[in-house]
Amino acid sequence: MASTDIARAAKANQKTVSKEEQIRKLEREEFIREHSDASGKLRPDLWRAGVEQQKHMQVAPYIGWHPAANNGKKTDTNKK
Repeated sequence: MASTDIARAAKANQKTVSKEEQIRKLEREEFIREHSDASGKLRPDLWRAGVEQQKHMQVAPYIGWHPAANNGKKTDTNKK
């Protein structure tokens, strides 16, 4: 009985692994498709140029974040 449980678990694990492998393969194919030219040739030079351009972009340092003025102490927000 225990050997059939082990066999079932191994088979289920194999299915999970193959699904993960399929997902990785599809993601890799999508990445290649997105980073290649019209003829299908990969263009790492364009990737590097984009990375260099991004380094020079100005970015707001605190998007969505505001420093706590009360040093983490709980405050009453109903005060007027």
